[in-house]
Amino acid sequence: MGLPKDIKTEKTDFRRDIQENTANYNFSLGRKVARGAGFDSAVSRALSVKVLQFLNSNGVASLREVADGIGERVDLVGHCLRRLWKKELILRTREPVFKFENCHKGRAGLVGHTRAVNYYVLNDGDAGAIYVMYDERMKDGRSKGIVSKSRLVLDFLKKNKDQAFYSVDIVKELKIRSCDVMANVRRYEKKGLVFVRGYQSHDQRSPFKKGFILTLIDQELPRDQAIREAFERTNRVLLENPTSNTIHERVRLIRDQLLTTNELLSMSYLKSIMNCDVDSAKRALKRARQLYPDIKQVKIFDKFGYYFLGSMRPEDLKANIKMKQNYIRIRYGRENRIGHNWEAVVEWFIDRFTEGAEFVRQNHRKNIDPKRITLHLLKPVGGRKQSAEVDRVWKVTPGLFSPTVTYVLECKYSVVTRKALDDFIEVLKWSTDFGVDTENGREVKKGVIPVFGAGAYNPKEKVVVNGQKITLAQYASRMNIRLLRPADFNSKLREHGVDKKVTVQKICRVCKDEKDVRTVLDEIWQNRSKAQEALVETLDRNQDVFEFEKVLTKS
Repeated sequence: MGLPKDIKTEKTDFRRDIQENTANYNFSLGRKVARGAGFDSAVSRALSVKVLQFLNSNGVASLREVADGIGERVDLVGHCLRRLWKKELILRTREPVFKFENCHKGRAGLVGHTRAVNYYVLNDGDAGAIYVMYDERMKDGRSKGIVSKSRLVLDFLKKNKDQAFYSVDIVKELKIRSCDVMANVRRYEKKGLVFVRGYQSHDQRSPFKKGFILTLIDQELPRDQAIREAFERTNRVLLENPTSNTIHERVRLIRDQLLTTNELLSMSYLKSIMNCDVDSAKRALKRARQLYPDIKQVKIFDKFGYYFLGSMRPEDLKANIKMKQNYIRIRYGRENRIGHNWEAVVEWFIDRFTEGAEFVRQNHRKNIDPKRITLHLLKPVGGRKQSAEVDRVWKVTPGLFSPTVTYVLECKYSVVTRKALDDFIEVLKWSTDFGVDTENGREVKKGVIPVFGAGAYNPKEKVVVNGQKITLAQYASRMNIRLLRPADFNSKLREHGVDKKVTVQKICRVCKDEKDVRTVLDEIWQNRSKAQEALVETLDRNQDVFEFEKVLTKS
């Protein structure tokens, strides 16, 4: 629709006036043109003049830029820009520009979001590809001859009414946005035209990894029959592509592992394969045994469950059970428990009495103490080919200008011989972290001090060096190895006033794991008068551990 001739003339004179003489702008002329263009309020006329002056001076500007420039509220400036755009005094960008910005949300902190921004410019009669007038609109689904996205989705399901599809597949097929599918399908679901299936949890329905499964409900069939057939179509999609369902994906992983191996698999092994928590692994195993009755379970020592296929030969099953029994004896036996407890004792005393000690941590794939460090070897050492473990590594910086000293700990609760000390030094020499090439061959780096903690050292073993017999302790001193003994830690307990009947050896024997060792030592150190009571309570608390170790020994 065109404007009357006199108003067009006034608008032209108005634009020419503010372009030629912005500084000496005639407010009465602007008010006259604004009134002629339909601005009946004095406030809106004044605001319109300010906006036009700002655009004339600054050229292209966005809503916020105009509002900040003239010092007015954003909502008022927004309404004013829209009125000016509708009256053809200014032009607006054809499509918005999307900008990412950060804003403060109080306690939520700094939050980032994307904002659509339109730019405005004075109408100089040149509305091109970038700037458009108000009467130029983009064609959308409401335009004549254009099929809406809602109808595209429904027609696609009608055309393939004997199939079911994930919403992501429909997006790719129709080349539309993902938000255009489910928003329209929800309306068809309420009308009873489309069947929607998702992952059903306790109190809600959520999409699968590839979205909801959609299929058409045949209106020509009886309602109950049409719903059953729609459900069967969605069920076929789940069975053909089980990765869309988390439980089915884990069931498939369990089945594949059992089919490709002829060994007994533990719950912890399957849990690491599925990469999930314990409860999820148990649910997946329960579902797998429901779907596949040939998945069997065997209990070893009436405590550890292992899974296998019923097709395994009896002789293979017997050999696997024997192998797992030997592994459990080593892994959960008394010697292994006491050895790990001894490591915790050494660590506790180092942390307590070494000022500024900072332990190095390392992430492991398996359930291993992060303070236990894996070293990479340049050549095999004592049966260890590519890597070797040390029990603890900590660093100490004596002063501001003093170099940092690194201590590497190896612990053995059994009687230590010269071979154990030599292997320890060789591991450090040929590791990429603590070894270095010198003129005399491979050596331990300067600033790295080996520490060996043992329950006992063989007093009868003599080491011959340059034709001279020396003790194992003297040999360790020559190799720059610092030795730690239980007697060293017991003396610290005596100095603190702990009864002599309480020793670190007893603590290692009565505690079930390393965490228990740290807890007991903290209790003894804080309340030394009740040290014996703490040991007795720990002994009673861990009776089940001792009984199981007896079963392993007898078996």
